[in-house]
Amino acid sequence: MIEEKYINEKKEAIENFNKGNILIAENILNEIHSKDTADINTIILLSMISIHNKEWNKALLYLRKIQILEPKNDSSYYNCGNVYQEIGEFEKSIENYSKAIAINKNNIDAYINRSVAYNKIDRFKEAIESLDSAIKIDNNNFEAFNALGDIFAEKKKYSEALHYYNKAIEMDNDMADTHNNKGNVMRELGEYNLALTCYDKALELNNTHFSANFNKANLLRENKQLDESLIYLNKSLLIINNNDEEIHCMKGQVLRELSRGKEARESFERALEINILNVEARWAIPFTYILPFTKEENIIRSRTQLIIEINLLNQWIKKNQNHLLHEAVGSTPTFYLAYNEFNNKSILKLIGGICTEIMQKWSSEIIKEKVNSQIKNKKIQIGIVGEQIYDHSVWNAITKGIVLNINKELFEINIFKLGKKNDDETALAKINSNTFIDGLNTLEEWCKTISSQNLDILIYPEIGMHPMTIQLASMRLAPIQIASWGHPETTGLPTIDYFISAELFEDGNSVNNYSEKLIKLANLGSYYYKKESKNIKNDNSFQFGFEKNQPILICAGALFKYLPEYDWILIEIINKIGKCKLIFFQQQNEWQKILYERLKLKFEHSGLNIEEYITFIPFLNKDEFVSLLKISTVYLDSIGFSGFNTAITAIESDLPIVTLKGKFMRGRLAAGVLKRVGLEELVAKNDVEYVEIVCKLIKDVVYRRKVKEIIISKREIVFNDSESIKSLEFFLKKLSVNK
Repeated sequence: MIEEKYINEKKEAIENFNKGNILIAENILNEIHSKDTADINTIILLSMISIHNKEWNKALLYLRKIQILEPKNDSSYYNCGNVYQEIGEFEKSIENYSKAIAINKNNIDAYINRSVAYNKIDRFKEAIESLDSAIKIDNNNFEAFNALGDIFAEKKKYSEALHYYNKAIEMDNDMADTHNNKGNVMRELGEYNLALTCYDKALELNNTHFSANFNKANLLRENKQLDESLIYLNKSLLIINNNDEEIHCMKGQVLRELSRGKEARESFERALEINILNVEARWAIPFTYILPFTKEENIIRSRTQLIIEINLLNQWIKKNQNHLLHEAVGSTPTFYLAYNEFNNKSILKLIGGICTEIMQKWSSEIIKEKVNSQIKNKKIQIGIVGEQIYDHSVWNAITKGIVLNINKELFEINIFKLGKKNDDETALAKINSNTFIDGLNTLEEWCKTISSQNLDILIYPEIGMHPMTIQLASMRLAPIQIASWGHPETTGLPTIDYFISAELFEDGNSVNNYSEKLIKLANLGSYYYKKESKNIKNDNSFQFGFEKNQPILICAGALFKYLPEYDWILIEIINKIGKCKLIFFQQQNEWQKILYERLKLKFEHSGLNIEEYITFIPFLNKDEFVSLLKISTVYLDSIGFSGFNTAITAIESDLPIVTLKGKFMRGRLAAGVLKRVGLEELVAKNDVEYVEIVCKLIKDVVYRRKVKEIIISKREIVFNDSESIKSLEFFLKKLSVNK
């Protein structure tokens, strides 16, 4: 009768447990246990409740009782393994899983969980062997293949991880976690579209899957799809009740890039409410005052506020000597400063001093030995650090010419490639360098690797596009450190000794614009390879929907390069020449909306319908872009922040360029190209002359033809310029001798 009574009470306890009445269930079982301490099923149920309540010590007590009463109960050892894994005692966890397996060699879950414990203590080989044993028992076990994918992904063996995730998905295509994790692997392999497909599949299966929403947002942000990224960041915050500092930081960065400064600050401030020591959020706040599309009347005020906020940031840093400060350096780029025509040296030196102080302190704990160069009389060791070692404007304009043409009898090139993107140009860089290192992940790995190479000279083709370039450049990793014009402005970093520019970009006053010693290479300072376009359409069939014979004016710069103080120029050109099409290129929806609405208002004020004159078209591949340039009338270079690669492509396409020589190097790139081909007459001295030159080119067909003829006769001079390399070699040899 007593046994029957216990069965009914246990049934009642189980029913209450399933309804969520945990305390009632536990009280019923405790009552049974007080009457019969040896009732094994009661103890098993009590252990389950303790595990549910995360009362780990109590759970272990019950599980040990089960092992005494029933030594061959493999589940008790398996559950012990789970408890020890929860509390981080992985050796004991492995011991208990192994005992469970010794009792029951077919306990697949024990093999799988044991592999997780092995992996936690870096016993990678045993982790794999444990999963292999599970698969031998059941070669269609989803969990085992999925776990193999997780382990290989964690070890950054992405091809192997992808293989096992695909196997797991073959067995069960309805697991959102697996699709999400496969998306992470695809992202690491540089397969953007496939990663996006995986995240979308995970969200199709579970639209409230936090990681899939967040990972998709992050991927969209990396690929500059900022509007879409913001949607998924907001979804992620909704899932976790608005309470994640990392997501608020990322949202702040996206809003900042979308020129929504006030909202960006609110996001960073929310991150700081969650964690007052969040260094990325605190670092980012000053830079929410300098944004793309800053209104003309707000620029001075914004710059003043930026300086105030940087000083407040510096005070915060000195007060909060957080060991993670180095992670904030470079997390929010400063390059939007460059898109207005001010001398930014003092501001960048202020920021650079803070960066260097943080990074030098951090690196002193990482690099124990003093940085030294190679033994004399050996080849000069040149290091190049950057992300853009692929078909990119920085590679094409600066780095490629150096890597392929520098004298290998005198110099050895050692490349340290950040980032994941690779292509045929990456392969070309590999075979033309003495050392090519990529695939490292942490700042510490890069710091130790670069400093250990005993380089003579370290060159950064750009500093700022990739956040780690700022972190690395803020340290002393070589005796001589140089920046070039991938971002065409001074770095402000005391650790950068020289800035490489070019004769045609600078003048006698330019030295005042740099914190570094300015070096002017010959001509354009670029050994630029001409790329032959294969599918060019020269007839009117390639029209993008434009009317035949109307002037086409190309405005190919990033939309935020078009400053509001120069909007009147576009209107004046239209008023003078009449019917025409100004072609801009679609970018962020928010950017396009800001520029469009701003221009629309000014066009309407001048009695013009913007729809008749301005068109935004999608980005084009190289052949499509050249085809468009071939049928265009003139390329309007953006004033204040010029375009170099676009100017070269325009010259390659026989298209006249009109530019205004800016105050700083960043506003003189197209001017340098025009001077090189003998067309300085197309470089305006002021904005009124800019309008006049454009109108003359459009109205005077004979003059335009003459300009095109000069371009055709002179354009080859901008390509394969060995003088630029010789002047670089001369400078580097001089440095090596004098160091």
